[in-house]
Amino acid sequence: MLLFYGLDKSSREVAGHGTLLVEHITEIAVAERLAACRPWVRALLLRLLGRPVLEALPPQRRILVIDGSGVQASGVRGTQYRLHLCMELVTLTFVSATIIDKYTGESLRHFPLGPGDVVVADRGYGHPATSVQTVQQGADVLLRLNPHNVPVTHGDGTPVDWRAVLERLPAAPVSTLPVQLAMMGTNRVRLWVHAAPLPRHRRTKPGASVDNRAARKGISSGLRCCCLQAGSWW
Repeated sequence: MLLFYGLDKSSREVAGHGTLLVEHITEIAVAERLAACRPWVRALLLRLLGRPVLEALPPQRRILVIDGSGVQASGVRGTQYRLHLCMELVTLTFVSATIIDKYTGESLRHFPLGPGDVVVADRGYGHPATSVQTVQQGADVLLRLNPHNVPVTHGDGTPVDWRAVLERLPAAPVSTLPVQLAMMGTNRVRLWVHAAPLPRHRRTKPGASVDNRAARKGISSGLRCCCLQAGSWW
């Protein structure tokens, strides 16, 4: 368990260490033992991480956190394939796991989403077409806003000047701005942008290159963290 989860060794490497130090064991035997330990690992993580008191959700609702990651074997340069995971946030259980070639990027299309699902993801999933498709399937979406990939407008159709808008927002914990996503000409999808001030240490962090580049391009003041909301359940 410590070799596989703690030191990120492959099952073959774990088998090699076990054979050298204890007794002969095969890679398949290691995989079987790891599978048998899943309930114990989950119980251990819940104990170590703790579980905050959460309000009960309606039975038909799920808060889903999704992300993708490149995977490579030991000694291999570059990404071999991509692993796309979907976890239910309240119960900390995996809903789906998909392995795709390294040339396929992050997308909401990789996950079985439908009515009652509330999807939380980073800016890599901010693609207008897939976001709209997910909402049309009955799910709700909460994404980190990427102004380059998700062009939005005010209610009258004028583009949003993010730098000007964010600098005018009040100094509240969270400010909400209703916007629209222009899709296929005159069809528009209603969205909301939630902006929260960045912590003070993030504002003056020397390595905050992403925020600095965004500020130079006039995207934002660099003092706000923005999330995009689409759907009906809020």
